[in-house]
This record gives sequence, C-alpha cells and structure tokens, in this order.
Amino acid sequence: MIIGHEKIRSRLDGLIERPEIAATFLFSGPEGVGKMLLAREWAKKILCLGGNCNQKPCESCRIFHAETQNHPDLIILSTSSEGQSGSRRSLKEEEESSTIKIDKARAFMVELSNAPLVSNRRVAIVDSAHLLTTQAANSLLKTLEEPPPATMIVLVTHLPDHLPQTIRSRCLNVSFAPLSLPEFKAVLEQIGLKTEMAPEDLYHLASGAPGQAESQCLPSRTRSLEASKRLFSAIKKPATSLFSELSVMLEDPDEDFFLNSLERYLLDLYRQEGKDPENRPFTIDPIKREMLHDKLLEIRTMSAYNIHRAMNAEEVLLEFREIFGA
Repeated sequence: MIIGHEKIRSRLDGLIERPEIAATFLFSGPEGVGKMLLAREWAKKILCLGGNCNQKPCESCRIFHAETQNHPDLIILSTSSEGQSGSRRSLKEEEESSTIKIDKARAFMVELSNAPLVSNRRVAIVDSAHLLTTQAANSLLKTLEEPPPATMIVLVTHLPDHLPQTIRSRCLNVSFAPLSLPEFKAVLEQIGLKTEMAPEDLYHLASGAPGQAESQCLPSRTRSLEASKRLFSAIKKPATSLFSELSVMLEDPDEDFFLNSLERYLLDLYRQEGKDPENRPFTIDPIKREMLHDKLLEIRTMSAYNIHRAMNAEEVLLEFREIFGA
C-alpha cells in the first residue's frame, strides 16, 4: 500500500478515465519518497481490465499479484537487469552502477513497438532516468514525442536537471514532495525499519524520504548514523552543552559525517519553515540559519584543502553559540 502523495495519486487516477491523455510523464522529486513505487501502482491501474479488481482480480491484475510482480505489458528500463522489482536504490548504489546505455535504450524501444499481450495498453517506465547516457537519451526523443499506440511512458528521477531539456520538454512533469512526519512514521512502520534514533530526528536527517532513511540505517552507515544521533542529541541540550559537544564533533577526523548531518538538518528546517512548527525542536532565525549554512559550505571547501580547519571549526561554533544563545 502506498502511503502519502494523495493529491498526485488522485490526479493520476483521474487521468486514466480521460479519453485523451498525455502519453509521456516525468515523475520528479527527492530521492526515496516513493516515485517508482507510485509509478508501478499507477501502471497496475492503467493495465487493469476490470472495474473492481479488489473483489475479483482481472487477468491483468492476477499477474501483478504473482510473486515476481512482473507483467508482459509493463516494460522497465533501468541500470539493473532486475529493474522490474521496483525496489529503491540509494544514491551511492546508483553512482556505483553503470549508466543506461544506448543498447539498452534501443532494446527498450523495440519492445515498445510490440502490441499489448494481456491488457489494452502498455506502460513503460524509465527508472533513474538521469542515468541515461547522452546517446541513449537522444535515441529516445522521437519515441517520447510520439509513443506507439496505446502506450504510456513514465520517466522517474530525483535529478531532473540532469536530463536534456529536449527530454523534459516532451514530458508532463509530476512533481513529488517529501512526506509529512505522520506519513513518514507510517512508512517506517510498514517496512519494519527499526532504529535507535527518534523518528522525528530520522525524518529531518532523511529530509522526509523513507528511502533515504533506509539508506541511513544500513550497517555500512553505522558510523554516520551515530554521528547524526550525537548531533540531534546535542541540538536539544542546553546551549553550553551543545557548544561542548559540537567542539568534540568538529575535531573528529571524520567530520564529514557531522557536516553532512548538520547541513541536511538546516536544509530541512528551511523546507519546513512555517509548515510544521510543532515538530521542530527549536526556532532558528532564517537569516542566521542562512549565515550558518554558508559557513558550513565554506568549511567543507576549506577542509578539502586542509586550510585553516581548526579556525573554521571554531568559527562555526561561534555561529552556533550566537544562534542558540550560549
């Protein structure tokens, strides 16, 4: 069951009933918010042959109910040979995987040219579309502009700006947003994700994206998660204790863990400005927040060249002292 994105789901469901519907869509938004999951859910509804398959599934829906979740009229183009699984991949996993090359794109288009086998339509999904090579993207242009009859194409990406403008201009954009805190908690419960970090803190760390929360809680990210827990614990302490804790964290050789967590937190505060004040552990002046964020970027640049690291660490702590009233 998909949790969240009710407005988008309602809008997409309404499009299915229209006699004329755009054939190419771009699902864009933050990584890990459920774009691919919703694309698969929508594909199932498009391919459905019955009016009420909750009671008695039609032939098409029975195929989706099978363990593999594959369907002959659902074509998925991705970097993985098992792209039909619809599982979320972390940004790190995507960076380590190969791009979507032109040979895959050509095979994808050949398959699209076939008539539906079970349903009355076909649905094609390009997962992580930003990983298309330039040649692969260019080869898809005509197909995206004039899809085969009874075919709908959905491009899914959290980096739409990495797609050529010629691709984006041919798609109807569907923009996804992070989940609300209650929705985020419901997804964590649904997927059985357990962590020692408070759900509210994990929400800020993952920017409201359950997929990112899963990545943060992987065994390989234990050290990063511990650093984040220390950060959120320090934020909720009195200002003097906060100053002391942050001093220790910035002296850590792996200070990037701290900087990444803090930067995510500040960006999430910016996103939540005026939306969800009761779930914020403190109120921060927007101007000071921007100053602190700029300082974090400066520290990151300086640290890359090992220039004045200690001095910059001291300066960011002074910024914190001013903000938290130490």
